[in-house]
Amino acid sequence: EPKRATRLHRVYNDDYNNTVPYKPDGAHMTFPGMAKIVNGKPFKFYPHQPDAIWRVLQTGNTLLAHVVGSGKTFVMTAAGMEAKRIGLAKKPMYVVPNKILEQFGREFLQLYPTARVLVATKKDLQKENRRAFMAKVANNEWDAVIMAQSSFTLVPVSPAFEERFIRGEMSGIEEALIAAQLEAQAEGSRAMRSLVRAIELAKERIETRLKELENRDRKDDVLSFEEMGIDMLFVDEAHNYKNLYAPSKQRSLGGGKPVQKALDMYMKVSYLNERTPGRGTVFATGTPLSRSIVEMYTLLRYLAPEELASRGMKRLDAWAAGFAESATKIELRPEGGFRNYTRLSHFKNAPELSQLFLTIADVQTADMLGLPKPTIRGGQAEVVVAPMSEELSRYQEH
Repeated sequence: EPKRATRLHRVYNDDYNNTVPYKPDGAHMTFPGMAKIVNGKPFKFYPHQPDAIWRVLQTGNTLLAHVVGSGKTFVMTAAGMEAKRIGLAKKPMYVVPNKILEQFGREFLQLYPTARVLVATKKDLQKENRRAFMAKVANNEWDAVIMAQSSFTLVPVSPAFEERFIRGEMSGIEEALIAAQLEAQAEGSRAMRSLVRAIELAKERIETRLKELENRDRKDDVLSFEEMGIDMLFVDEAHNYKNLYAPSKQRSLGGGKPVQKALDMYMKVSYLNERTPGRGTVFATGTPLSRSIVEMYTLLRYLAPEELASRGMKRLDAWAAGFAESATKIELRPEGGFRNYTRLSHFKNAPELSQLFLTIADVQTADMLGLPKPTIRGGQAEVVVAPMSEELSRYQEH
């Protein structure tokens, strides 16, 4: 069928074969206001760092998938300062792991000694101090507001935005629930019934939250995230937010429980995606993909929602149908014995998926950067077999 082949060829080229990987070149950047001496030594970026900074400024939402030790902190610092200097942002916020909050603030000022930096301490976000702190953020000009991940969840979005956001998420849950119910009726398995129940519970939790918002006193005690004036968000160790719930009719994908920390981040990123279309968020992590194929979808969902929607892949099931393959394998039960389990096992259509992922991802591996790595003693891993205890042996028998 020549006409059909021509039409499908056109669709493929228009929707999937229409971009080339962006190769940023930031060699021309001069970074006004940056220190010439850092830690007592002349400072100069490695070539990949200004390239990544230029990418953030040029393309907007970015995943800095840079290996540990490659200098992500200084990349984020300079990207935020440059974004503010040229008018792309007015008030950047940095969300970092709790344990490096003070360190991140010190390193920021090492690179930009004259920057106006506000570091949010644990005390600032205590209930009695929260209102004053958030007003301080909103009413002053800051080059950077630095906040710990645990504190970030204490900053609310407005009830109006949260309600609108939740109603949008509800439609996806209802679609997955209907599809899972049909699958359960056809298959009749206990596993599918469990999946349906898990989606129903997720729906019930969201309905409860909507009722709370409808009955909430509109006169809030603290300013909302929107009212603080944050228009650019840098998230260090962003892999901590990969456990974002996505409803699915597939047992290998669905059945998870919504995690408030990830949902909170997703709400705020969604707000920035509306306010500064596709230009307000930078994730940084050395381990963008670690446990599950679905993690790639999650990162795209945060940083490239419009791109997913334009390809008809806004929902997880649609994305998985195009880019992931399921396989059923026999595996050991935790309590002993065997079971059949179906899970996503590998990617398919890898060139097209890579092309999509690289629209947001700036990837730098240890091999790409030539970072030194210690050799393993003996040249290979050593297997150490531990004897089974009597207690464990009895447990497995029963």
